[in-house]
Amino acid sequence: MNNQNIFAAKKKHIIIAFLVCWSLWLALEFFIFGKNSFVRVHDCAESNLSFRMTTSLISYEYQYPSWVPHFACGIDPLIMNNINFLTYDYFLFTFFSPWAVYIIIMILQRLLGTLFTYLLCKRIYRLPEIISIMAAMCFSLGTWSINDWTLFDQLGPPLIPMYLYVIEKTCMQKSYYKYLYCALIGLLISYFTFFPLFTPFFLLGAFVWLVIIRKHEIKNLILCFFFIVFFSTLLELPQLMAIFSNLSNSGRFEATTKSITLYRALDISFKHLLTLFFRYKLITIIALICFFSYKFKNKQLNLYFYTITGLVLFSKGCWILSVTNRENLRFLSALNFNDFLIMYPFMLIIFMAQSLNHLNRYSFIIEIEYEN
Repeated sequence: MNNQNIFAAKKKHIIIAFLVCWSLWLALEFFIFGKNSFVRVHDCAESNLSFRMTTSLISYEYQYPSWVPHFACGIDPLIMNNINFLTYDYFLFTFFSPWAVYIIIMILQRLLGTLFTYLLCKRIYRLPEIISIMAAMCFSLGTWSINDWTLFDQLGPPLIPMYLYVIEKTCMQKSYYKYLYCALIGLLISYFTFFPLFTPFFLLGAFVWLVIIRKHEIKNLILCFFFIVFFSTLLELPQLMAIFSNLSNSGRFEATTKSITLYRALDISFKHLLTLFFRYKLITIIALICFFSYKFKNKQLNLYFYTITGLVLFSKGCWILSVTNRENLRFLSALNFNDFLIMYPFMLIIFMAQSLNHLNRYSFIIEIEYEN
């Protein structure tokens, strides 16, 4: 091994160590004081933490009951908020103390999200070292939930870069074993996430991303995505069946089946778009400045810009259509079509990174290639 390869290997290890330390620093408030560590207000006020604790206790005492009469005036445990007996957090809460599980999930969200954003930018998008690190740090800070990633997000939105990385790597393989790997990816997504809030919205966004942005042929993706979609529903089937069977008895569902006016829907959508802008204002401003400095001369950047714009318009259009026609849509009106924006933070950060990469003043960055 020559000196250049030794230097590249050492630099790679230093960068990974830096990103690990960065992730642990972001999660420091959650584990520095052990069981007295900080818990996000949404995980308490919205019962994200207590629901998981209760579910583990219920299954321990009653062995997966179909009905819990003493909880919330009687409830089917399969329709509890973002809970599934077959997902990773249920088993963690069963075997570990709640404060320890909370720490583990908070660290995994930030660590895996940061590392795989870097790997995605460096190894697949072939971005320079500095820009890849910047994108990883921005993704770890540019979060989806209000006031940071919470238990509600599970390992869904924080791990979008990881899912995209393994999906693209797998779908581009020539071996027929890739279909087995796609089935395992589907099970992994189902095990780590909550289907009604993440899986269908992410998989549709991932397919569009790979076809439009990454320019992969549909014929090479369609069978792979069939296996991913099919196996990503297996662990969630009991919960999906419970949700639909109990939907007609839901007071919240009945409250959401009344349409609102078009003016009210447009007003809510405008305020939501302002919230998105100000939540990611620094990233958005940097991306737009770099983009408009090229005056639409770069076709790839144009594609990023139009795809993100189309995603926002599609999501808001579907949401406005659903809330203004709730009486006709019935159970479909209970879906939150704003969840199509689940890919928005990731797309915005990659758009910023690509825009920075195309600026002439970044031409001095020395890029060290690694083997895939």
